[in-house]
Amino acid sequence: GGGFGGGRGMGGGWGGGNNGITTSWMGGVNGAWTLFDNKMDLSGNYLYNNTQKLVEEQSSRTTYLQDYDQIYNSDGVNDTRSWGHRVGARLEHKFSENTSIIFQPQINFGGGNYIQTSDYNTDYDRNGTIEKINKGNSANTGDNRNFNASGFALLRQRLGKPGRTLTVMGRFSFSDNKLNSRNLSNVYSAFSGDDWGNLQVTNQAIDQTSNSHSLFGRVTYTEPLGEGFFVEANYGFNWSRSSSEKNTYNVDPDDETKKEYDPFYSNSVVNDSKRHDIGANVLYQTEKFRAQLGFSAQPTKTHNETYRAGQKLDPYDDTRWRFAPTGMLWWEMGENANMRVFYRGSSNQPSVSQLIPVPDNTNPLRISFGNPYLAPYFNHGLNGDYRFNNKKTFASLNVRFNGSYVQDPITTATWYGSNGAAYSMPFNGHDSFNAGVNLFANIPIGRSNFTISNMARGNYSTSASYVGGSDVTSLIGNYYDAATGDMDYAGFMAAYNDGAFKFDENVIRTVTAVERLRVIYRNDALELSLSGRTRMNKSWYTINENADNTMTFNNQVRATVNWTWDEPGITFKSDYNFNWYNGYSSELNYTPEHILNAEIQKTLLKRTMTIALKGYDILGQAKNLSVTDSDNYHSEVVNNTLGRYIILSVTWRFGNFDRSKMRGPGGMRGGAGGPRGFAGPPPGRF
Repeated sequence: GGGFGGGRGMGGGWGGGNNGITTSWMGGVNGAWTLFDNKMDLSGNYLYNNTQKLVEEQSSRTTYLQDYDQIYNSDGVNDTRSWGHRVGARLEHKFSENTSIIFQPQINFGGGNYIQTSDYNTDYDRNGTIEKINKGNSANTGDNRNFNASGFALLRQRLGKPGRTLTVMGRFSFSDNKLNSRNLSNVYSAFSGDDWGNLQVTNQAIDQTSNSHSLFGRVTYTEPLGEGFFVEANYGFNWSRSSSEKNTYNVDPDDETKKEYDPFYSNSVVNDSKRHDIGANVLYQTEKFRAQLGFSAQPTKTHNETYRAGQKLDPYDDTRWRFAPTGMLWWEMGENANMRVFYRGSSNQPSVSQLIPVPDNTNPLRISFGNPYLAPYFNHGLNGDYRFNNKKTFASLNVRFNGSYVQDPITTATWYGSNGAAYSMPFNGHDSFNAGVNLFANIPIGRSNFTISNMARGNYSTSASYVGGSDVTSLIGNYYDAATGDMDYAGFMAAYNDGAFKFDENVIRTVTAVERLRVIYRNDALELSLSGRTRMNKSWYTINENADNTMTFNNQVRATVNWTWDEPGITFKSDYNFNWYNGYSSELNYTPEHILNAEIQKTLLKRTMTIALKGYDILGQAKNLSVTDSDNYHSEVVNNTLGRYIILSVTWRFGNFDRSKMRGPGGMRGGAGGPRGFAGPPPGRF
């Protein structure tokens, strides 16, 4: 997956998930052959994909600060289009019972474009007194082209003794992307009386190119020790290089053919990375029990060269060791039940973008900095499941659980300018924790046609961020030059360590709970169901007691019917949902909604053809909405949906396909999966 690299959705969630209206179509061809007396399988595929996504979004975001709340409202539209081609092949050859190879090359190329507009405003809420801080509008466009070539190879060799194997694998990739974009914005600030005192205008044209290369190889040796024990040793090496060049021009508003090169908003970056992966695993295995312990060390070397404003910044070189212990247990507890538990620990280093001291000032209201003083962090992850299935009564129970604990996690320190602009920098924070459990039960009621199913899910998380007060706001001008985008990191960190200003720690704790109860009736011709569902989300923030009023509920009652009249081949399906919401912002439209869908089918030509008429959102009330609690803010978003529509479909079944040979390299599941291309407009504007 990943799409073909059109313009990215608007920052802060635009175009993500199921938001907006997506129109897509694709066409392709697959072929497969067996050669050399069934010793070789050869397949190939071609796919073309074209997608358009239109998102209309209203959002309301409350940021909790020590002395006041910042309220940000926006209304915008994003139209993104992408297209691409994929050509792939797979060759698998078996030289003997002990030796085989696999080779999978693939080429993707395509492009995309985006158009997005937005109107927004920011206010301060000081205990009920509203103060206007800024308002603005923006229009951004972009057009990109991308190319990607990759390949995967695998050699498997048995070495005489049963269980003794040697595996060698390798992977390569190359990508090239080009983006031409326009960035126009007007930001009004310094409100007094009935007028805005300041206007900041941005009119930029940006040409950006990027390419990357990578090579990866791994050798794995497995040795059986007897009595169910195995030992495995592996070594891997990964090399990658990426480079990008961004040229920014200020456009004359009176004559758009006149452009002036802006060195402060232009840069050139080269990143090199080399990583070794040295690991070992011990496995114990019986018919009903498996246990595995492993450990790997990953020395990593990173080199970065950055050019900005015509000057080469100090190169960044970093060598770190990462460590990753692992564990696994699998236990079959009789005929009906089994349990699995996995643990993985990993030592991780900050990303290059988090470390490099180059401000990202593309969006004048959301400016982010790197932090060269970041330290590595360690993540502990635990997950597993318990499954029970009574094959006589068809009752089943599935319990899944997960948890993570991060030491010295990278979090965000944020402060605000007098015009409402947000400045952010990554810092190592206090340890964070997350735990969740998911339960699903399906219980037939005796020998009747009724079944009860229940799904319950709960999650708890806690993390910290940092928020600067008025002292940081008043002093930031001593270290950051907004005209040139330069930041005095050494001076800023020295002043922070000397106590010239401080950041207040904000601990956020979030609880999410979901419950759905469903009753189902089935016979040979009819299936009826009735269910109720609710989702609760609640967060607590230590920085501001008013922030505790963030409990929201999404509620639903659902009824479905599926009736089949077998003799004439007629099927009728329908579902009705009543959705209502509690606790959301009054700024957005969260009225209850009635969603009705229906479908009727008729089989023809000895049941080889099916004609179906489907109606969706017949009452025209559907909408998308979401809520996010993170760092020191609470955000609510409403998006457009496709709404009321009807589909007439004809399906003709004229043969059976071997599904095992339908997928080429990487599979066709989930769409074309071409290169991502450039991200679209700058993040954080919405």
